[in-house]
Amino acid sequence: MPPTIDVPPFPTLTFDSFCWVGSVRLRTWAGFQMRQGPYASVSSKEASDGTVRLFVHCPGSDPFPPTDEQVAAFAYLIQDEKSVTDSVLTAIFEGYPQFREETLDAYDFSEASLDLLPEITRPEQLRPLVGLSIVHILVDAKDSRSYIGFEFGCVWEGEHGLGVMTHGDRALQIGSAEDSFILR
Repeated sequence: MPPTIDVPPFPTLTFDSFCWVGSVRLRTWAGFQMRQGPYASVSSKEASDGTVRLFVHCPGSDPFPPTDEQVAAFAYLIQDEKSVTDSVLTAIFEGYPQFREETLDAYDFSEASLDLLPEITRPEQLRPLVGLSIVHILVDAKDSRSYIGFEFGCVWEGEHGLGVMTHGDRALQIGSAEDSFILR
């Protein structure tokens, strides 16, 4: 049986060979796509209630408990969830025109399928286009707080997904899913 730990403010976590795994409900992500399937695929036609997987990374393959920096980062996320979410959504919104253009250039879309990649004017319009799948609490830290990555599934990139890396309430990098768990 895999080991479990209780380290507040984290929920109960279970070790799965490379990191601690749990789930958390982030209410600010309710209403977006439900992306809990394999590789952040859509897992329901219903909108998400904000429940996502939580991966607390370890420095190696041994089940070391979360560091003080990881605890501080997660506590900050829970306390300031709205400001972190606003930062992540702004980063995706600002990157969306390029993501959209690259996808339209790469594939031959019919007029009807252009609805899958609409032009948008507000971050809230991302709700039917993306869904948060995993929150990664990295070992890497700065100023006594770990980096947090947000891994999404999205309509424009079914294979490589979407990732945003944050520190506090600042979005630092955006790109494919690996940008949510690899600090560049």
